[in-house]
Amino acid sequence: MRGSKALTIQLARQGLDGAEYEFARLLVEDRNNEAQSYVDWLVHIHRHVQLEVSLFKFEYWYKAVMLIQIFAVNWSEKEGR
Repeated sequence: MRGSKALTIQLARQGLDGAEYEFARLLVEDRNNEAQSYVDWLVHIHRHVQLEVSLFKFEYWYKAVMLIQIFAVNWSEKEGR
């Protein structure tokens, strides 16, 4: 139809059509005014989780060492050393 304002639709079925590659080529990531992408956000969250875990491990081991030292001092005083 010449001069028609109808919208044409083209299907791009994954693994079935060559149109899939053309469609993928046209995709671009929306930078959202230079805000973080989803992948950037996941990396940011992952780093914070790793930091929290390492701080927790450090606090746990620090407390354990302190308790051992207190026990050793008390034991040596009790034994008269």
